[in-house]
Amino acid sequence: MSIDVTIANWMLAHRSPSIDWVCQALMSIGTSRRAFAVCAVLVVVLCLVLRRLDTVVAGALAVPAATAASILLKAQLARPRPGPRYAEMATYGYSMPSSAAALLTAGLIVLLLLVPRRRALWKVAVIGFAVVEVVIGFALIYLGAHWFTDVCAGILLGGLFGGAAYLVTTRLRAKRATTAI
Repeated sequence: MSIDVTIANWMLAHRSPSIDWVCQALMSIGTSRRAFAVCAVLVVVLCLVLRRLDTVVAGALAVPAATAASILLKAQLARPRPGPRYAEMATYGYSMPSSAAALLTAGLIVLLLLVPRRRALWKVAVIGFAVVEVVIGFALIYLGAHWFTDVCAGILLGGLFGGAAYLVTTRLRAKRATTAI
């Protein structure tokens, strides 16, 4: 039995109405275009207030690129989603990699550009973002929208694009800082 089926069976055996409700609420928010637009506007406003336009550009490149790459990979891999036995909600399209996990990971990594590089604050941000990632990944698997490995692949893909945007942006900041002296 694969790790995906083992985890899906465990989730199925441990379903509860309260966890169902929380996971479905998270998915409703996460798949809402309105919620996505509100979050995007809030991040842009925060970036403008902090005068971090480079973070807006990094996010505007990394998040859609990670999402597009996941959609292209889904078409190539054509992996079916978990079947009706596991599905707690209606899903469509292919499963691998998780576009939601890719988008979220890329976005969270880019948001780290807004966190001051003070050690304690940085740790809190990284741990907080990791908790968000785990909770959303759990919800995707729990509701039967994705297999475990789909979520892992989405996180890796989002990490690739978010990490690249983070590295390029921090290098450009360092270069601007040295040329400004």
